[in-house]
Amino acid sequence: MNPALGGPGQGIRNMIPALEQLGIANEVVCLDDTKANFITKSPFTIHALGEANNPWSYHPQLLPWLKEHLLRFDAVIVHGLWLYHGFAFYKALKILQKEGKLIPKMYVMPHGMLDPWFQRAEGRKLKAIRNWVYWKLIEQKVIHAAEGILFTCEEELRLARETFRPYAPKRELNVGYGIQPPPLRSKEMETAFYQQCPEVQDSPYLLFLSRIHVKKGVDLLIKAYLYLKKEGLTLPKLVVAGPGLETTYGKEMIQLASVDKDIVFPGMLSGDAKWGAFYACEAFVLPSHQENFGIAVVEALACGKIVLISDQVNIWREIEAGKAGIVEPDTYEGMVNLLKRWYKAQKDGVTENAQTTFLQYFSVEEAAKRFENTLNSLNSRPSQDTHTGPSFSLQNRLLRLIWGIAALLFFRYSPRPLHAWRAFCLRIFGAKVGKGVHVYPKVKIWAPWNLELGDECGVGDGATLYSQGKISLGKRVVISQGTHLCAGTHDYTKEGFPLITKPIRIEDNVWVAAEAFVHPGVTIGEGAVVGARSVVTKDMPAWMVCAGHPCKPIKPRVIT
Repeated sequence: MNPALGGPGQGIRNMIPALEQLGIANEVVCLDDTKANFITKSPFTIHALGEANNPWSYHPQLLPWLKEHLLRFDAVIVHGLWLYHGFAFYKALKILQKEGKLIPKMYVMPHGMLDPWFQRAEGRKLKAIRNWVYWKLIEQKVIHAAEGILFTCEEELRLARETFRPYAPKRELNVGYGIQPPPLRSKEMETAFYQQCPEVQDSPYLLFLSRIHVKKGVDLLIKAYLYLKKEGLTLPKLVVAGPGLETTYGKEMIQLASVDKDIVFPGMLSGDAKWGAFYACEAFVLPSHQENFGIAVVEALACGKIVLISDQVNIWREIEAGKAGIVEPDTYEGMVNLLKRWYKAQKDGVTENAQTTFLQYFSVEEAAKRFENTLNSLNSRPSQDTHTGPSFSLQNRLLRLIWGIAALLFFRYSPRPLHAWRAFCLRIFGAKVGKGVHVYPKVKIWAPWNLELGDECGVGDGATLYSQGKISLGKRVVISQGTHLCAGTHDYTKEGFPLITKPIRIEDNVWVAAEAFVHPGVTIGEGAVVGARSVVTKDMPAWMVCAGHPCKPIKPRVIT
């Protein structure tokens, strides 16, 4: 999730706030330093397990964490391929499935990592063989087990079909991708940029902003630029910004450009300096040999700038459709034509087209809505018409039949003081039950295997734990008599009235008073109190007294 690395981590950071605006809660588990600023200051929940210092990114804590926490979620999205995390998710879900748990659906978002370029590029022969072997042994299992493969654009979806065999995902889903609108242009942005790149102050310039890497085609851009200037074209200066100048390839690019002082390498740009570079440039250039989405391309569009890109930037179809840029092949000749065409066109009407294209295809709000619609259409359990067919598998129904008989014989009429006995019964049927738990005999439990009960929590007589989805109670939680925790509902906007399950999470030291009703998907924060007969339709904050229909925070809970 390190912002300096860009890519999937930056995309996740862009998408989560927009999804939360739509009522979709998100948590991230990653293998980053637990004390890093981008972890401790994150505005959303990130579970950092520590860095994995090996080529496969194996981490011994990841699989146990997944087995413990996966059942809290409706859906799981695995971002990226070829490392241990994908296999760990696959393995954790298989283990939980064998235990009879109602597992969340898994999706995989490859972020361009199924692009055939990685298997065909010169200089990647050994890596291509490694990937082929890994595909045969592991990755194809992850892909084929997923409910769907999520792509950021149509071109990525098409290219993924060319790379490996067998390739037969259950679903291929173009969910799109987006970024937050840029901050409004300010003098401070330009000042920050010119402080880092004084060579172009008061001069027009073209901007390349990405990693200085052979995949990005920087050499083609510099060679084409030098050629056209030699041919007499009066081109703006060229700013080549980004990390990687210290690498062998980066040093080669500095040497290649050393014959022309108008080519400038300011290093990595971030914050105000980055936005200042975007707003002040004449055009943005990215001649990549492979680029799945190109967040920097979209950022340039959002700033109203024409983009000059290769046809290996996978969003090129959307750019051409919106008439917001110029597209050419990722060759030397292609880059020469790219700069020539821009020189002739100069930028007529570009700002309007660029921003319109951004809003139509790449704004994070629109991307989040597409994402939500796609997952909602797939994540009902099951998708068939519930008026004519069952909502759960035959295995699930048989388990509930066995549980119903066992509950009648051994649970419902057990003496009230035998809390340990009832905890034992629940554990036999897959519940995670802590120490000193008090579940009274008249509690109605739909599926024990979807329950997680923390130490010393209590559930009073007449309460209903409608655990079609996961229900988690923290330590010392009190669920009073007649309370209904409902983790399942139906999508009444669909003709088949499909079932939807959403987890309920009640954190430590919460009291839910008598006959309250808690809706699917609700989290009640630590130490909160929910008043009697309240109807809780959304998350409640920690250490607040809440009540009403709908339930709302009223005052702080003060412990004296």
